[in-house]
Amino acid sequence: MVSLALIVLGTGLLKPNVSVMVGQLYSADDPRRASGFSIFYMSINLGSFIAPLVVGLVSELFEYHIAFMIPAAMMVLALTIYTVLGRGALRGIGRKPVQPLGAGERRRMAFIALIAVVILAATVTILALNNLMDLAVVGDIMPETCTVVAAVIFFFIIRDRNVSGTERSRVLAFIPLFLAGAMFWAIAEQQSTTIALIADTHVQNHVAGFEIPPSWYASVNPLVIIIGSPILALIWTRAGNRQASLVAKMAVGLFLAFAGFVVFAVAFWQTTSATLVNPLWIVAGLTLMTVGEIFLSPTALAATTQLAPQRHISKMMSLWLISNALGQGVVALTADFFNEAAPAGFFLAFALVALIIGILLLLLQGKLLSMMKGVR
Repeated sequence: MVSLALIVLGTGLLKPNVSVMVGQLYSADDPRRASGFSIFYMSINLGSFIAPLVVGLVSELFEYHIAFMIPAAMMVLALTIYTVLGRGALRGIGRKPVQPLGAGERRRMAFIALIAVVILAATVTILALNNLMDLAVVGDIMPETCTVVAAVIFFFIIRDRNVSGTERSRVLAFIPLFLAGAMFWAIAEQQSTTIALIADTHVQNHVAGFEIPPSWYASVNPLVIIIGSPILALIWTRAGNRQASLVAKMAVGLFLAFAGFVVFAVAFWQTTSATLVNPLWIVAGLTLMTVGEIFLSPTALAATTQLAPQRHISKMMSLWLISNALGQGVVALTADFFNEAAPAGFFLAFALVALIIGILLLLLQGKLLSMMKGVR
């Protein structure tokens, strides 16, 4: 539990801030920003692709405590590289806040953080005393928790007297993108739950005398991202200011998620416990969904750094990461509706959700771009 808590704290400090630093490498109107975030996204998934293979192999050959030492050593190496090379390469980016808080604001934020910690500690204590500290309970309260936290952060940013009218309009335009992102992650995260389950039970994994480990399907996502991200980065760079708007890119991501889940629905439409699906159906569906992720996620990261008020840029990046957590909470809530014996209807329902949200984004594109005040 202690190790997981430390990992959570470290991730919370790292992910929003490193994403903000990537955005600060580019000027406000630099068309290469989306390409930069695509490469950044590829680097994240390069680690996601390699880590299970290396750690899994070491854990089988030796022991788990030795396997866990490998990522710890990699963290030390990464920190060393950042410390030694980052000073010159980053040109001071990330060294100091762009608009540091005043003494009064720091005290207020410290008080709010203290209240949040007290509430969290009280919640955990109550759950533990009532023997409710299990994954099912956490999954049940995740959507509500994420919604409340996101609403509070949005409220403080919008009500900040130091935020200009233009910045406030951009924050309001970000809210539909946040909600669309949450629903996209509710769809995409199915690959580690329902899709992983049926890949083990409903897919013909014995091919030409070789047994495909069901866990290998989890490598499709990072592998497609590693291959596809540089291609899209090149396309965005070549297009320059002629590239599609960020709203249109996110809509395309949702349409591709729709297509991926239609593939799953078709594959399992008439399956029974006695029939198994060709593994290429799983690979095809995951590939479409992952290409959609490449369209949507790096675009949203880049958009967040552009739409955020400078004094709240890390909070806005945290909001985008909360959209992922909210999506996973939706996954937990909808798990009870999954029927392993007849999964096609479940997949089709999520496909329709992706289609509807994508269409809504396109319909709102003009209004949202107007609210973004020059960001596109």
